[in-house]
Parts: sequence; C-alpha cells; structure tokens
Amino acid sequence: VAAHRPRQRPPANEVVKAAIARILAAPRRPGDVPKYVASVGCGFGRVPVFLRPLAARLEAEQRYIASLREPGEVPRRHVRVLRKGEKDAMVAPLKKQFQYAIGRLQ
Repeated sequence: VAAHRPRQRPPANEVVKAAIARILAAPRRPGDVPKYVASVGCGFGRVPVFLRPLAARLEAEQRYIASLREPGEVPRRHVRVLRKGEKDAMVAPLKKQFQYAIGRLQ
C-alpha cells in the first residue's frame, strides 16, 4: 500500500498577497475607461428606464438650486414696513373673523 503524501504548494496567503501587490503596483490608466465603455456599448453607464423620470426631476432640481446661487434680476417688488394705521386697518377684519370663529366653536 502506497503511503499518502501531501502535495507541496505555497501557502494561499502568500499567493493572495503577491496577487494583490501586483494589482496595486500596476499603473492606473484613467484614459482606458472611456475606451472600455465605448467598446462594451449596450448602454453602459446609462440611467435605467424606470429611473429616468426621477433622474429628470433631480436634474431639474439641481438646475433650480444652481439658479438660486447665480446673481439674478433685482426683485421688482420690495417689501416695505406698514404704517401703524395701515396695519390696524388690515388686522381689524382678521380679528373680527377670528372672534366669530371662536364664538362658533364654543
């Protein structure tokens, strides 16, 4: 009966370490990415159909936010402080409506 002898091979950790070191040592070429994307085709990097309405809405929101940061037109209507008589004339009917509503609730 032949005796069973284990095969000799390098430890797995050493092989993995060497592979990782080789990958990390390789120079990165960002110019290759557009070439790869063009060669693959098939809509690589495109937004899926079911997410397009959401993407359009987010894009519109981003444009709106950017427009807020840009210096725009000067507003045509400025806010002004009301004089005491004007304020009282506007608030009196509102107070009257409020009192009427409170009376109806009681």
